[in-house]
Amino acid sequence: MKRNISKLQKRMREIQKQMREAERAFYASLGKALESKLTDSECTLNDIRDMYEKIKKDFGR
Repeated sequence: MKRNISKLQKRMREIQKQMREAERAFYASLGKALESKLTDSECTLNDIRDMYEKIKKDFGR
């Protein structure tokens, strides 16, 4: 029984690590996209919102 709990705890730590990595990738992607949009003088708040929603959808959030 204890061995099963240890295996589950190890698996849970692995999943948490993967989630943190995915979150970092999400925010890095969002940051790069925002940076490119903000340097565009024709960029509107709606453009940024649309881009955010697209990235969010791509990452399944």
